[in-house]
Amino acid sequence: MKINGEDIGRYKAKQLTVEFEPPQDGSGYEWPEGMLMPIESQTVQKCGKCTVVLLLRGENRNEITRNSSTLHGLCLPGPVELTLDGYKGTYTGFLKEFKPEKTITPKSYKVQAVFSGWMKDTPVKLEYIGQTQATLHRVGSRPTACVLTIKPQTNIEKLTMKGWGNHDVTVENMTAGHAVVIDGKTGLITQDGENKAQDVTLWALPAMDETQKTITWDNESCDIVVEYTPLWL
Repeated sequence: MKINGEDIGRYKAKQLTVEFEPPQDGSGYEWPEGMLMPIESQTVQKCGKCTVVLLLRGENRNEITRNSSTLHGLCLPGPVELTLDGYKGTYTGFLKEFKPEKTITPKSYKVQAVFSGWMKDTPVKLEYIGQTQATLHRVGSRPTACVLTIKPQTNIEKLTMKGWGNHDVTVENMTAGHAVVIDGKTGLITQDGENKAQDVTLWALPAMDETQKTITWDNESCDIVVEYTPLWL
């Protein structure tokens, strides 16, 4: 197991068990008295929970306590990246509890660490060349932001895309060979690293907010690249 890339074995620690708990209150509702059906509220993404039990060894309790304190410090202030033994991807979370517990021997402790967060998987990159439509099937169980790259092969005065929310995305004044990047993670819109927001009209940043999404664009001379990081739990 690693914490922010640092192997916990350096502190004579070992991962024993891992338990995941998905979000319990991702959507809400209200059921007023007298109504036959509840009124649903907008779905909101909540953090899940990851509970890790560690075994710490040392020559004496003093050494174990110091190593335990160091591991605790590695998790603060957060978010922390956990690479868990036996699991694909990394867990991004904030430390909620860190409870050392003595065992029957003075040379070992157990520590229960509880994190609030989500699992990140291998990034996905989808490329569409010479097309005007694509159906995207989301990997992962959570909505996630996308980086949308539009690569014009010819000079294009205006491109219109549909499928990223309820409103069209339009990009104007594109030059052949110069990609326009709409980054749903940072909110930046660039071309060759320079601000391009003045030529782009959109109402929502690109995101894989549905399990399946169909996008269309009105010029096959534009190649489209969609990148995102799948999120779980």
